[in-house]
Amino acid sequence: MDALKSGTVLFFATLSGGAFNFLFQVFMGRTLSVEDFGSMNALFSVILMAGIPAAAMVTALSKRVSSLNAGGRPVEAGRLYRASFIRMAVYGGVVLCVSALLRSPLTRAFGLGSEWVPVIAGAGLLFAFILAANLGVLQGLRRYRFFGAGIGLLSPLKLLFGGALAAAGFGIGGAVAGFSCAVMAIFFITTVPVLRLLSSRSGIGRKGRWFSVHQLAYAAAFAFITNIDLVMVKLYFPAREAGLYAAASVLGKTVLYASSFSTGSFFGSGLRQGKHALKSLDRGLFRTFAVFILVAPVFVLFPGHLLGLLFGPAFYEAAPVLRHYAIAAGFMSVAGLFTAYGASRRDAGFLFRLVTISALLPLAIAALPQSLTAVVLAAGTAAFVLSLAGLAAAIGERRSLNGAQPKLEGVDGR
Repeated sequence: MDALKSGTVLFFATLSGGAFNFLFQVFMGRTLSVEDFGSMNALFSVILMAGIPAAAMVTALSKRVSSLNAGGRPVEAGRLYRASFIRMAVYGGVVLCVSALLRSPLTRAFGLGSEWVPVIAGAGLLFAFILAANLGVLQGLRRYRFFGAGIGLLSPLKLLFGGALAAAGFGIGGAVAGFSCAVMAIFFITTVPVLRLLSSRSGIGRKGRWFSVHQLAYAAAFAFITNIDLVMVKLYFPAREAGLYAAASVLGKTVLYASSFSTGSFFGSGLRQGKHALKSLDRGLFRTFAVFILVAPVFVLFPGHLLGLLFGPAFYEAAPVLRHYAIAAGFMSVAGLFTAYGASRRDAGFLFRLVTISALLPLAIAALPQSLTAVVLAAGTAAFVLSLAGLAAAIGERRSLNGAQPKLEGVDGR
């Protein structure tokens, strides 16, 4: 029953978050100029990559707290929360200090207009890090109502605050401030139930190893490979082209997000090698291809109509880029599936390939001719290579299992 309730909460919270985040992008596309839209998305890509440790920490902390609670050691949850809160506050404080110190070069590089924008983004990341401690404890203690509210209200509040500030004339600064205000609001909303839950559980406890560096590396590398193209385009291309590319990326990645949403529950943290794991992988591949076949043709056939309808006529020029990005996002979906599969089994081999290709992608984009199509092809090729590597490993694993089965049957026959 708890698993069903947790899954239902995550389903609706993720669905709500994705829908409102898409509406946020559509609103900003119609409110901001093409150039500012590109700057905003490049900055949000950096925020996403910098905030990966916070997202990974929610999952890791929730599992540790759940284990302590189930093992009859709820007293240690208070100590673990305080330790994780302090650790995340330190990480977030470092990010805030770096963004403040580098505010001038960041403002010039991303065309943000005001040096306060990187500082506001850093403040939002600080609260995102400490919010992760709250969400991890709430999920671990099975307080699904508060946990669902925490992750489900973030995007609606970002749309509310960011949309109001951007419409009031604050531009990119308003959009970024909307993100920071939303994170702060969710932090204060979730802090009250967390303190109430832990007020009677403040023992000394033991400080165990609960954070998975392996999971963090997987998440960080995949976030990097799927977002670095936006940052590179902003740094190497004219501002208008960066805005057009951002619109194509937002729509094209719908294929990736829809696929991730349909396969997100297939791989747990303790998935082992064997037929059960391969069966889950087969189901994931089937759903990934099904989503691609249903969604991608719409972007390939009607790119200009969709861009003009959602973001405005100024983005119609991004139609050729969207055609290519929809295909590239299909390969990203397959690569993302193998990333989740490898992370669940702690596969160091696939992680090495993922990190290597992630490091090569920005070098390839910088070396290629200055063309938006070339950037999309580079991103799609990187995802395609990862997909082939995952398929080859899965075929090898399947052959080894099929080869071992007759040997075992022969031994039993004797």
